Amino acid sequence: MKKTLCALSILFVLAVTQANAAPFGFAADNGGTYITQGYQGFNYSGGSGDTSWVNDTSDPIDSSYGIGPTALGAAWSNGGTNLTLMSSVSGNLFDLFSLSLNVGYTESVTLQGLLNGSVVDSWTGTIVNNYAYTDVGLNWTGIDQVNFSEGANLFVTNIDTSHSVPEPATMLLLSLGLAGLAGAKRKLKK
Repeated sequence: MKKTLCALSILFVLAVTQANAAPFGFAADNGGTYITQGYQGFNYSGGSGDTSWVNDTSDPIDSSYGIGPTALGAAWSNGGTNLTLMSSVSGNLFDLFSLSLNVGYTESVTLQGLLNGSVVDSWTGTIVNNYAYTDVGLNWTGIDQVNFSEGANLFVTNIDTSHSVPEPATMLLLSLGLAGLAGAKRKLKK
């Protein structure tokens, strides 16, 4: 019985895991001009709706602003609109550790981390238009949306994040283990 409880405890810990990935950009998104909804587990919107995030690999404007290209590829804000990043699975939370930003013109940029529509984290800083991107460390945990506010074209890349997601196979094993425990308990009572 103790072995069963120990095994179930381990399964429970594994059932909800952080799906960590390497920091990402947008060069690998082959969906065309605008960032594909669901790419890297996120939906991308803003003041121009689903066309708010433009893929700089497909439609590059970085050089016209004096911004260097990035190895991971960047997205830029269509028409200088505000941007929104949300989990593509409703109810899933994520962590945002850091990202890299550049701007069409030197600008004050505000980032807000939201949970259920309420701001729980924020960052404001001046991003200088230059060839290199500015790395922004955030270490935000348990959010469901990020809002980007600025007044000119904003370039975003090197997004370091993780999603808290239950792994289906582990959840199945946990369910089977609980059913087995219930059966073992009934057997012991007989």
